[in-house]
Amino acid sequence: MVRLTVFLVIFAFVQCLIFAAQAITSYMQLRAYLFIEDAKITPPESADGIEWEVEYTIKNNGPTPAHRIKTWDIVSVENWYPDKIPRPIDSDYLGSIGPNGDFVDATAILENGITGFDLAYSKPSESKEKAIFLVGRIRYRDVFGVPHKTDFCFFAKGAIKKGDQMEAYDEGNDST
Repeated sequence: MVRLTVFLVIFAFVQCLIFAAQAITSYMQLRAYLFIEDAKITPPESADGIEWEVEYTIKNNGPTPAHRIKTWDIVSVENWYPDKIPRPIDSDYLGSIGPNGDFVDATAILENGITGFDLAYSKPSESKEKAIFLVGRIRYRDVFGVPHKTDFCFFAKGAIKKGDQMEAYDEGNDST
């Protein structure tokens, strides 16, 4: 009788572990997953213009909606291979994004005096090549109320044409 009781206790404990693992798996499969699908850059209309526009798409690749979405982003000109990537500062509240591929487009503007000519061709007086960085963070809650974040970092350098795709940088891309 004692052996049977011990067996039943161990069996019940193993069943609880299996249930916990299944609950975690279900949660991971049913949550929202936000990421940046693409980032495109548009240089100023004229060579002496200073306003660069970056458009990026936030996509939900999960099967449930994401709620209370807030973004922070910055577009910044940095030396290529910067010592540290810039920190996002501008914020925007986006509300919710539906599941299964729903998306929202966002725009960030760079107005700091660099011209298209300055970025495409290095000046003899400058020792480092320049690049434009889009850096950001998305915070949101899944349907279970659990907070998540997605950090992103993209760059463009060289001769940039309208609608050129920005590339993901080696650092600054992470999600929870």
